[in-house]
Amino acid sequence: MNGIEETSIVFHFCGQGVQWKTMALSLYNENSIFRNSMNRIDNYLKENYFNGESMLNKLRSLKDDGKKDDDQFLIHSILFMFQVSIFEIFKSEGIYPSFIIGISCGEMASLYCSGALSLKSVCDLLYERAKLMDKVVKINPFGIPFFIRMGNEEFIEKYSKRYPDIEICAIFSDDSLLLGTCNNDQFENFSQEIKEKGILRRIPSTISFHSSAMDCVKEDALKIKDIEFKNSNSTIPVYCSYTGKLYKESNSFNIFKSIRDCIQIKKIYQDFLKSLESNGTKKLILVEISPHPNPLQILLQNVKSLKSNVFKMVSTDDSNEKIIYLSSLNKNNDDNIHINNVIETIKNFAKIKK
Repeated sequence: MNGIEETSIVFHFCGQGVQWKTMALSLYNENSIFRNSMNRIDNYLKENYFNGESMLNKLRSLKDDGKKDDDQFLIHSILFMFQVSIFEIFKSEGIYPSFIIGISCGEMASLYCSGALSLKSVCDLLYERAKLMDKVVKINPFGIPFFIRMGNEEFIEKYSKRYPDIEICAIFSDDSLLLGTCNNDQFENFSQEIKEKGILRRIPSTISFHSSAMDCVKEDALKIKDIEFKNSNSTIPVYCSYTGKLYKESNSFNIFKSIRDCIQIKKIYQDFLKSLESNGTKKLILVEISPHPNPLQILLQNVKSLKSNVFKMVSTDDSNEKIIYLSSLNKNNDDNIHINNVIETIKNFAKIKK
């Protein structure tokens, strides 16, 4: 189902911060396609990068204290193998996207699933990126990433001069940002100033993603050889999260920019919505490839600001005739029931036959 059609599917590969010890455990136990894919990638990483250590076993062995683990080798590996394995389930059902969006750490799986990178190339990239982020954690262990319901223009106009160490790390929509800092005093003062508005949510991590905190590894990153893409004519179009544009052979992956530059989610969403509309798409299914849903509000905000003649409403089921949002899994639901319902909804909405 590649290309632009009356009904288009877009896969959104989430970034890190969503992993937990038992995520997708029942899906792994009961779905052979998912399990075989997870094992295949885990074994490949174990044999070629981690001296015989299984990242999947490492995940299942985490402590039950509810604390987030900033082990970047584990996070990069687990998110990659999970997203690729979810993609394999959809592929087995004849479900293919018209576009793929990969956000930050999720770009590894997006580039592999699109066909742009081989397994060896993407695992080389994954390992080198995790190594850089691991060094960042050790050098800057006091990063504070947080979400805020505010537009970038408002933040720059009202706050950036008074809080110069708080940086815009991702632009989600007209009124949603990811900010980051390593300055706890500025974070506390800023939090108090906007407390009454109730618009701030801290991320349980010690990494100030996509900020100047990454500059400490720039020299190391520049030494890493660029990863070459395959022939782009044979791939599913995939968006680059830090440029907001589609990847091309002349626009290859830059490992430092992937951890340093501001993420352009608003730009991506508005670009693919306009592209689909101009090519005659009447219906859209956005599927988040994630163990738990994240970007529904982002989609709602960007649809609202786009003022599209076609995509005006968003729902989470196939009762709406224009655009629906689905997440591959939800931690509050049974894995197998949830993904089977998602598959059924996609097939009904897009009229797909296996």
